[in-house]
Parts: sequence; C-alpha cells; structure tokens
Amino acid sequence: MKLLMAATLISASLAASAYYSKNDYDFSPVGRVHIETEAEEQARLNPTKEENTLVAGNELGKDKFGVCAGCHGATAQGGIGPKLAGNDEEYIKEKLSKYKAGETVGAQSSMMWGVASSLSDDDIQALAGYISKTFK
Repeated sequence: MKLLMAATLISASLAASAYYSKNDYDFSPVGRVHIETEAEEQARLNPTKEENTLVAGNELGKDKFGVCAGCHGATAQGGIGPKLAGNDEEYIKEKLSKYKAGETVGAQSSMMWGVASSLSDDDIQALAGYISKTFK
C-alpha cells in the first residue's frame, strides 16, 4: 500500500512538473514561480528612456510634494489647503500654472503664489503626475 501511495505521489509530481515547465513556471514546494524569459529580463534590466523619465518624474514629484503636504495633508486629503486627492493630472497642472502666473484661483490664492512661483514647468508636471497617480 505504501509503495502504491509513493508511486501515485511521484506520478502526480512529475505530471505537475511537466505542466508547469511547459507554461514557463517552475514547480516548487511553495507553489508556482514564474520563470522570467530572456526578453522580460532584458526589459527589466534596460528600461526605456520613457520609463526612466517616468521614474525620475515620480521621484521629483514625490520630493516636491513634501512642501505641499504641510497644507494639503500627507495623503493630499486636505487641511489648511483643499483636498488634492482625486484630481486628474491636467486639473492640477492647470491650477499650479495659474498660481505661478499670479492668477487668482480661489480664496487662498495668495498663499499659493509664493509656493508656485518657485516651481519650474518640469516641477509642475512632476507634481501633477505624482499627486494624480498616488492619491486617487
């Protein structure tokens, strides 16, 4: 009986191993593990210029958001300043650009003029992207 159970277990293990190896998975005691193809490895190791730009923009936006968090909250839910979470990238870019130009956008515009005046166009783009993607 023990021999039959052992043979059944070995047979099941071999069948599972054959299935997973045909489907780019490694059969292991902890479950299925995806085996990275050469193309996937190359894509991970050599990001495109566009991907590098997105990562750099996200990091810049994250760094710049530290100043914003003082009034808009650490999660952009509002505080002294209004809630930023849930706004799309274009909306945030438009508002920051108006503040930078000294335009009145709302009751607290004067507080934003000084902050926005020091932002470059790249800063505004990065901030808008970071806020809209991070705080939905």
